[in-house]
Amino acid sequence: MQLGVMVITENDFGSIEEMKMIEWIEQEFFPLFKLKERRFCRDDVYDITNDIQGFAQVDVIIIIADLSLKKLEHTVQTIRSCLHSRIQPLEEAMKFALLMKSGPLSALNTTVAGLRDQTHVFAIPKNFVEIQTLISTIVKPYLLNHVFFDKIRLRPLEMLKEYLESEK
Repeated sequence: MQLGVMVITENDFGSIEEMKMIEWIEQEFFPLFKLKERRFCRDDVYDITNDIQGFAQVDVIIIIADLSLKKLEHTVQTIRSCLHSRIQPLEEAMKFALLMKSGPLSALNTTVAGLRDQTHVFAIPKNFVEIQTLISTIVKPYLLNHVFFDKIRLRPLEMLKEYLESEK
């Protein structure tokens, strides 16, 4: 399965800290999900929209961004507008995990979870501790149970069907 990571930043390139975040995410998902593409995107409505739409053939997109109240006007709304449907219970679980780990001020950050076609999209705050918390306690278990194992379960049936058709 393919993973895409996008960092929304103030410039067109990532900092050393942002590169470490991406490397940690890649290691956390390996070998079940392989990092297909990493992008750095300026915090601009058009750039965010184009970059999210530009991910091709990935199963999961993880967006790392400043999702605080000051950015809520355009960053979060732009990410949400790129989704075809939101997974609000998952967003609430993510917010609760942040609240338990980082305290009440973490509730000022917004998280986003949803689907764009068949691609799962998650937007998480640009804080390494919060990234680790959300990936390990919410995002990864959700993806394993609802995406990865579903595809594995379907694959043997597809293989059997292909085998039976080839025997005809």
